[in-house]
Amino acid sequence: MSDPTPGLRPAQNRALREAYASTRQLVEHWRTLAGRLGPGRPSDELTAGAQAAEELLAELSERMAGYGLFGGPAVASVGTTVAGTRNVVGDRALERNQAARMAVLDGQHLVTLLAYLAALAEADGDGVLAAWCTEWDARLTPLVDGVRRAAIATGADPERAIAPADPGSLGRAGHAAALAVGSVGEWFDRRARRRAR
Repeated sequence: MSDPTPGLRPAQNRALREAYASTRQLVEHWRTLAGRLGPGRPSDELTAGAQAAEELLAELSERMAGYGLFGGPAVASVGTTVAGTRNVVGDRALERNQAARMAVLDGQHLVTLLAYLAALAEADGDGVLAAWCTEWDARLTPLVDGVRRAAIATGADPERAIAPADPGSLGRAGHAAALAVGSVGEWFDRRARRRAR
């Protein structure tokens, strides 16, 4: 069987496909979360990051096609599924501060992946791909840092920080369920501590 992506090592093939799925996931997740969190700094930072990542996704598609690698339905569905799960289920049980802080992980994963891709390309002598990955890492890192700073800043308003990330009825229900589970856990831990004495 011939190499499906001539000019790419298997590590590059996998990392490029992962970058496509991760970028797509970030765009969908950050855009949805920005809308849920309402006006303010976290939403503004998430929106700016999602817009830049959308540009990255378009450029990444073109680069991948040059290697005979495509962001088709299989890899695209991975990003959509992960984002969908977080948008529909995960974020609905979180507080505003938690959802904003966890969103930072999407961005940190993506910029780390871009730096890894640059290292792979350098090792393979592909200076063009390495430079492109490094440029995008440098472009996205300040945006990811902005989301991180905005997530930290939610602590300046403690009451709003613990409000449901999703203000809708499903978000309020998910948040209430998470609080109930947390309260039971605290009660259990206090009892276990008393028994241990």
